[in-house]
Amino acid sequence: MRKFILIIILIYIGVFGVLWLGRFTAIYPFDPTYVTTADAGIPQMRAQKIRSFDDTQLVVWTKQPRGRQPTIVYFHGNAGNLASRAQRFDRMIKRGYGIIAMAYRGSSGSDGAPSQQLIMKDSQFLIENINLLGFRKNQKLIFYGESLGTGVATQLAVTNPPNALILEAPFTSITDLAAKQFPIFPIRYVLDQNWNSLDAIKQIDVPLLVIHGRDDRLIPFSHAQSIFESSKSAQKTIKIMQNTSHSNIWSINGQKFIYKFIDSI
Repeated sequence: MRKFILIIILIYIGVFGVLWLGRFTAIYPFDPTYVTTADAGIPQMRAQKIRSFDDTQLVVWTKQPRGRQPTIVYFHGNAGNLASRAQRFDRMIKRGYGIIAMAYRGSSGSDGAPSQQLIMKDSQFLIENINLLGFRKNQKLIFYGESLGTGVATQLAVTNPPNALILEAPFTSITDLAAKQFPIFPIRYVLDQNWNSLDAIKQIDVPLLVIHGRDDRLIPFSHAQSIFESSKSAQKTIKIMQNTSHSNIWSINGQKFIYKFIDSI
């Protein structure tokens, strides 16, 4: 009996060790492939390279806004790369919006390996140095976070408030998601990549749009509701889309709602 219990304990420790060692791969499974904007089908965008705070080279796709239209600072999710968002960028450009889309470390040709600390330092550097990309610091900026990117956008909005914040499929924290998936492990006490958006959103008072799919199995829509309810923004809107999963929020109906919000800023 003791031997059996010891085996169970060793298996438990082993599995938890694998989860711990693989946490970066699980959270940041980025596609490192560099794709030109022309090959992605949006030659009107420009792929620029900047040196971040520690001289790491990052890829940033940009497009200047038309007239007085706002610029969307886009933080992508953890699936695919910037090229995977080409259709989104094309639709935004056709509406005259400017775009600044930074590829995280290890994604889309950017150098380095990602972590929460480094992604946030890169994002901070990006906003504080958008003049290096040809943008004015006083331009109207809207932070747009998609999935993992909602954590980046929300954290950044605490220290660098934008003119508005859009969160597509947000989560309360990575810790909450992981703890639900692996309830038998002490995830909450050891996970160092937590991306706590619930605490961050309480410190932000800018116009907010939260949009989520009711049938999202990756990030339950209850996370979006918690984010929305915890927001102190005087101008906030939530849209829970029926018959919509994690990957198809960017539908015609979803776009209409997003554009309406952006045009109201």
